[in-house]
Parts: sequence; C-alpha cells; structure tokens
Amino acid sequence: MTPDQERLLAIYLSRMRGRFKAEVNRLTGGAMRKLLEGHEHADDLAFLLSYLNAWHWLRRNVHENYLALVLVAFRNSAQQSLMQLLLCKTAEDFVKAYIAHWILQPQGGPVQQQELLRLLAAHGND
Repeated sequence: MTPDQERLLAIYLSRMRGRFKAEVNRLTGGAMRKLLEGHEHADDLAFLLSYLNAWHWLRRNVHENYLALVLVAFRNSAQQSLMQLLLCKTAEDFVKAYIAHWILQPQGGPVQQQELLRLLAAHGND
C-alpha cells in the first residue's frame, strides 16, 4: 500500500466508524423503539433490532474487506462482544450468536440479557 493509499484508508475508516457510531447511537437512543411503537415487545426488541439493523448497515456501507477494521476501534469489553457478533456472515447467524451469547452468560447480567430472556420466555423459549 502506498503512503497515499494508507492516508486515504485512515480517512475512510475514521469516517465509516463515525457514521456507524452515529447510526447505532440514533437507533439505540430511541429511534428503533419509536419504529416499534405499538408492538407488544417493543422495549425488549429495540436493542437487538438496533444491532441487527447495524449489521445490515455495515453490509450496505462498508466493503467486507474493511468490516473488522471499522469495528476494531470499539474496544470496551461490552462493545467488543457485540462487534465480534457483527462480523457474522449472515443476519441469521448474527441473531443466533446474539441469543447464544446471552444464554451462556451468568443470569442477572446487563439489561440486554434480561430483554432477550423475556423475549424468549414470551415465545416458549423458541
């Protein structure tokens, strides 16, 4: 890679990270909940669907060669597991991995785990 290509890549990655973060913050900050308004499980679905939308956003806006490079900047431990899930090859794999992640964690975890467990309970754990 030439020095010009390296500079361009750094700009690209920085911009994509900013756009990704803004989209996730918008959705998790209430936009997804508003889209789900009136749905029986809106509160419990909002976070999961925000990140499912983020999975799709990444595929629409970031070339697959750069997905991991865009996500590597999100380093705190809570985000890191989600960022790894966002690298799943399919949306179905993402949802399955998200469910498996929270099921394998000790009970009494963060609110996202509680939301998922309520959704599963409401649907006979299926």
